[in-house]
Amino acid sequence: MQNLQQVAEECARILRSGGVVCIRNTVTEEIPSYPYLTFFPSIGEIIRSKLISRVRLGEVFNGAGFSLATHRSQWDQISPSWEKFADKISLRADSFTAQLPDDEFADGLNAIRIHSQSASPSERVGLNVDQFVFRNT
Repeated sequence: MQNLQQVAEECARILRSGGVVCIRNTVTEEIPSYPYLTFFPSIGEIIRSKLISRVRLGEVFNGAGFSLATHRSQWDQISPSWEKFADKISLRADSFTAQLPDDEFADGLNAIRIHSQSASPSERVGLNVDQFVFRNT
């Protein structure tokens, strides 16, 4: 979010009055909903360093001339089961898990696989995602 101020200002510049910007992202307030938080000890700090809070996001867009039209947070499914979640995470394509040291990643992935053996096969895996709509004033 290093260039968020520039993004907000550019959106204000190119949108006519009444135009909207839609943002769908996780925010710092929802970090506890990340399903792999307990499996990777250092991932919380990695996530925290990359996300922005709801308040700060609003401040940036308000400062660029936007008003908040709507906001909601909702649970989104990442995977239909813990077993499939482990398979997905094993690809290491997630931007947060990609930053983990190799040994921590391997240990965490193993812990997820062990957890998947005792979890209900129908237990879905997901996290809370925020959706914002800002209107150009």
